Amino acid sequence: MKPDSGWHRLLSRLEAGQLVVDDHYKVMERWETPPMARMAELLHASLQRTRIVEVGFGMGISASIIAIK
Repeated sequence: MKPDSGWHRLLSRLEAGQLVVDDHYKVMERWETPPMARMAELLHASLQRTRIVEVGFGMGISASIIAIK
């Protein structure tokens, strides 16, 4: 979607472990948790005493992992 497409006005719902937007777009799925956890590990290992701002559109998986690291 284009940034100006009005995506933020579309209805979304959490359904069977995935985030579905506008009854069509599967934005995020629960199976993505392990790769995101690994990404957070690598990020924290490479950055010492750095603040991380995670901005996403999904289920909050990476934000939750980064917050507890």
